[in-house]
Amino acid sequence: MADTPSFIPKRAPSGMVRRPELRRQSPIDKFIILPMIVLLVSFLLAGSIFLYRRFLENRIDDLNANLRRIEGQFEAPLINELTRISKEIEAAKLVLASHVENSQVFSFFEQYTHTDVYFSTFSFDGEAAVLTGSAPSYTALAEQMKLFESSGVIRTVRISNLGLQDTGEVGFDISLGFDVSIFRYQP
Repeated sequence: MADTPSFIPKRAPSGMVRRPELRRQSPIDKFIILPMIVLLVSFLLAGSIFLYRRFLENRIDDLNANLRRIEGQFEAPLINELTRISKEIEAAKLVLASHVENSQVFSFFEQYTHTDVYFSTFSFDGEAAVLTGSAPSYTALAEQMKLFESSGVIRTVRISNLGLQDTGEVGFDISLGFDVSIFRYQP
């Protein structure tokens, strides 16, 4: 047979590059690759969580060991003694805070008694004082009352049995109601 002419070239024309043939993926390959990736990521996460859990457990064990070591450094009897002393100090503070210091009353009368007035009797019950006294005049007695009222410590001032004595002085009884806060112990 003679050579028959062929319309299909035997080689590619110059300047043209021949493309390799593409292999088509089947849809089954896509359904296998995606679950494999998800499974791999799941294993990596599970492994990370497992290792982190181990790390935390070791850290807790180390901290517990340090705590036991530090607790061992303290002496239990010393801690108990210091706790007892602390409670006693707090109780003493409470007692002192409620302690009444009556000597403040005498300091008060020393500071707020008029120079011309004198007192002959004195009684004090913790909140009120009753005094018997005499003054050279009603004016001196009025000045004495103003001194007591201006002190800021007296709540009430009552005068009774007011009258002239045989000596010409004014006799009186005076009742003073104190603000009890001045009698509290103040360190």
